[in-house]
Amino acid sequence: MGLFDAFKRKPVAPSAQVAVLPEAVLANMTEAQQIEFALNASRELQQPQQSVKSVKLNDFQAEVEACGLKRDWGQKRLGRLFRLFDLDGNGEIDVAEFTKTAAQLTTLLAALKSKGPSLSDEDVKASHTQLMIALGKKEENVMKYSGTPGWGHARPEGVPEVKFYPEEGKAPTFFYDTAAAVINPTLSEGRQSWGYTTDFAPFETIIWPLFKGLKDGTMALETGITLKRGTPEFDARQKDKALAIAVARGISRNFWTTVLATVRVQGWRALWMLMVLYLILVSYPTCAELYLQALNGGPACKCEIGFIRSVMRGLGFSCEVDGSFNAEKKYTRFMWRKERFGGGKDPFGNPFAEPFTVYLTVHHDPDDIDVERISNDLHPASFNATAPNLKRLAVVSAPVTDGRGERADERLNAALGMALTVMQERVKEKGFADSSRSAWRASQ
Repeated sequence: MGLFDAFKRKPVAPSAQVAVLPEAVLANMTEAQQIEFALNASRELQQPQQSVKSVKLNDFQAEVEACGLKRDWGQKRLGRLFRLFDLDGNGEIDVAEFTKTAAQLTTLLAALKSKGPSLSDEDVKASHTQLMIALGKKEENVMKYSGTPGWGHARPEGVPEVKFYPEEGKAPTFFYDTAAAVINPTLSEGRQSWGYTTDFAPFETIIWPLFKGLKDGTMALETGITLKRGTPEFDARQKDKALAIAVARGISRNFWTTVLATVRVQGWRALWMLMVLYLILVSYPTCAELYLQALNGGPACKCEIGFIRSVMRGLGFSCEVDGSFNAEKKYTRFMWRKERFGGGKDPFGNPFAEPFTVYLTVHHDPDDIDVERISNDLHPASFNATAPNLKRLAVVSAPVTDGRGERADERLNAALGMALTVMQERVKEKGFADSSRSAWRASQ
């Protein structure tokens, strides 16, 4: 009996008892009447069940219990599972929601099923060390400065100095020079420059003027709603769960990727660079936080990370974290920040636009990505509800396959997709992050 049948799973008496009547009633019935009664009861049991368009939690619970999972699935866990299927959050699951979520879970389970053994601590440490050396750090400094530094204490060692403004009378060459300056000393030739395989004319004639506005701090910001903290209106927005759900949905729908699988086409570098630069350009006027995700790979992947580091320095971002290594979570993190002006001011005269912060997380094991941490990073606060303080997520670099020849990019995407799902479910339950923190403080 399916989930969308009209009659849900309920404790049913044995079929032999259905056609049993009290002896007093049977005594007054002829044999023909008794046979007719039994046939009618049998026909009722054999009637096809009518389908319904949607089901609620109690129907869902009845079906799960009928599968023999009642002992393993408590009420709270079952509620979370129900909300996973309830995409619009209206308290019911329709056929379209069930079909879509079931297909997504099937894809995710197929990806997770192919997981190999997790990398050892030594393997992860070696992966981080190889990455940082390829980015130009001295080997003796890699682990020395790999702890999480405080604000302003990052050491962007190995980032080349590339002039943003060209010399007088020369055409802009910022992007060409940045690509040519990306050095990978682990390669036999000592460098892997993208400048010789990419036409930079579109960069210099179209993209460069746009980035000049960002460099100068003159790029216009989108304006949002400014509310004075502590007012009833501000508190109401913090508690607006429907708004929080809409904001979380917007983060998921704007999950971007710049990963290209056509590596045999030499011009892929140009398109990749354009997409990464586009992410920065479109996020700067609208976002407070941009989370870039990558998976450590071969020389080309390391050069992609190197290009991002060079561009962020050239655009005047302050480097807050440069290759902080987390051995337990198996990632290396970079972070850049740039103050923004415009976008209106709050009632206290402070700029409404938060500093634009770009996080780059390079994972070392596609089978052991910290989904919980990523979901926490993406959980929006109430000030993330509108531009220019939105949150966004993107995949910027990943090898197609891992050392075993299995697809690595798909496992990274699956983990990030799960993080987005976990984040949305938490938002449905708790609302905005700052609202949850306020409720927690009140309970202490």
